[in-house]
Amino acid sequence: MASPKLHYLKKIYINVNASVKVGHGTSGLGIVVRNGNGEVAYVVAKKIKQESFPLIAELHAIREGLQIGITRRLQRFQVESDCQQAINLICNQGDACHDCDGLL
Repeated sequence: MASPKLHYLKKIYINVNASVKVGHGTSGLGIVVRNGNGEVAYVVAKKIKQESFPLIAELHAIREGLQIGITRRLQRFQVESDCQQAINLICNQGDACHDCDGLL
C-alpha cells in the first residue's frame, strides 16, 4: 500500500512523542507525519542510547519534528506535542529549566 502523498503547499501535521525507559539507559522518539486529510504519510521511531528526563526527551522529539519539516521543505507544517511543560518552555511561559536551555 502506497503512503499518502504530502502536498507541500498544504498544512502538514507532525505529531511527536518521547519515552524514557528508567533504569535501562534508553529513551525513544516517535514521530508521525500526516497530510491535511489526517492520513499518515510516514513515521519515524528512534531509540536513543541515553536515559534522560522525560521533558528533555520530549524537547528532543520536538526538535526532530522541526528538522523533518525543514529538511523536507514543507512550507506549512505544525509540530504537535502533548507535553504542556515543553510547549510552555518553548513559548517562554514556563519556569526556567537550565538542563534544557540548549534545546530551547
